[in-house]
Amino acid sequence: MTDFPQPDLMDQGGRAKRLFLALLAGAAAGTGTYLYCYRLADPDHQATYGGYKFVYFMTAFFGASAFLLVLGLLNKRADKKYKESLVAKAKIVE
Repeated sequence: MTDFPQPDLMDQGGRAKRLFLALLAGAAAGTGTYLYCYRLADPDHQATYGGYKFVYFMTAFFGASAFLLVLGLLNKRADKKYKESLVAKAKIVE
């Protein structure tokens, strides 16, 4: 039975980089969504605020979705890499 040791509390390796990359991806997705939805809805020529709500909600939804998706994938990759480093590798010595 292989039990992994508890992770070190001072281990901060790569967390800020993963957060920054996820934030960058979320901002890029939000910007693209804003530009596309603003052109699609054309809220300046509407009599109500429905166009602005559509643009803002879609921007927030796709920006947050991209942020969470990228952060989740990067965290899973880092977790897998960390767990692989804990397992001893066998070498063939000739």
